[in-house]
Amino acid sequence: MEVWAHKLYRSRRFKQRLKKCRNEREVHSMLERSFRDEFVSEYASTLFCEDVAETFMFYLRYRNNLDKFKARSGVYKKLKAIQRAVAQARKELGT
Repeated sequence: MEVWAHKLYRSRRFKQRLKKCRNEREVHSMLERSFRDEFVSEYASTLFCEDVAETFMFYLRYRNNLDKFKARSGVYKKLKAIQRAVAQARKELGT
């Protein structure tokens, strides 16, 4: 989570939300919520390729129930993108 958190702290939107935090507990809570919304696992936050691999693994595991992730908008968008890519590949391969 360290690499991802470092990038997050550079985000203008995050900085604005950070100013509203009154103490370290609120900052930590906001980080956890942001992290949970964007990544399927802590390992996924380390590198882009790991994010894609972990998200694809989650897609394979939950492909029949992706709506389960609607509350996690960042994760849900990634899963839907993978779903579209798989559908396109299937179409191109004729399977």
